[in-house]
Amino acid sequence: GVSSMNVTLGVPRLKEIINASKNISTPIITARLVQDNNKVGARIVKAGIEKTTLGEVCSYMKEVYHEECYLSIQLDMDAIEQLRLNIDARTVRRCILKGIRGQTRPPILRGLSERHVLIKKGSKSKLRVLVPEKDTPAFFQMTALKVALPRVIVQGIATVNRAVIN
Repeated sequence: GVSSMNVTLGVPRLKEIINASKNISTPIITARLVQDNNKVGARIVKAGIEKTTLGEVCSYMKEVYHEECYLSIQLDMDAIEQLRLNIDARTVRRCILKGIRGQTRPPILRGLSERHVLIKKGSKSKLRVLVPEKDTPAFFQMTALKVALPRVIVQGIATVNRAVIN
């Protein structure tokens, strides 16, 4: 397939090469698969490499103020299946609680424990993230969670923003 990609060209690229720049604007690595005609295999490899965040794979993130304050998260299982991602509520819960290598977790997420991130019984796609009990008002903690959770990396390599299949 053909895909467009922002690639540094011309004089800026020549400057990068000549000066042996340590920070290349658009670093590119080409990897050949053993079975290069297997499209499904290529999509699975791409899914394993490309960074995927919770915000990209959830269909909604709702605030709930009832007996307890929490965020209700519904994963978009159709999108997850189409993208060939190996993600469900269990893996998302682990990523929220532990993070992944190469990612610094915000303070609000570091304050969460096992009892704050719950999976709906019998569901592979629904989570509940309770607001931790702290001195800060629940509204501000809820706001911090709403900012931090969509950025949680749920699959892939933290530094790989894009992978392209040719």
